[in-house]
Amino acid sequence: MGVLSKLSDWADGMYQKKVVKMEKLGKCPDCNGMGIPIMSYEHYYGSDYHCPGCNGSGLFEDWMK
Repeated sequence: MGVLSKLSDWADGMYQKKVVKMEKLGKCPDCNGMGIPIMSYEHYYGSDYHCPGCNGSGLFEDWMK
C-alpha cells in the first residue's frame, strides 16, 4: 500500500499547486476560468452546463464559496 499512498500524496500535492496558481490568476481551478467543466467528450460542452465549482463565472472567489 505504500505505492498507492505515495501516488495519492503526489496527486494531492499537484492539485494544491494548481489551486495556488489559479488563486494568483483569479481563475477557478476546476474549469481553468472558462466557466464550463473540462471534459474529454464534446457532447458535454452544452451552453446550459456550467462549472459546479464556480457556477459558470470562472472566478476563484466564486469557487471558494
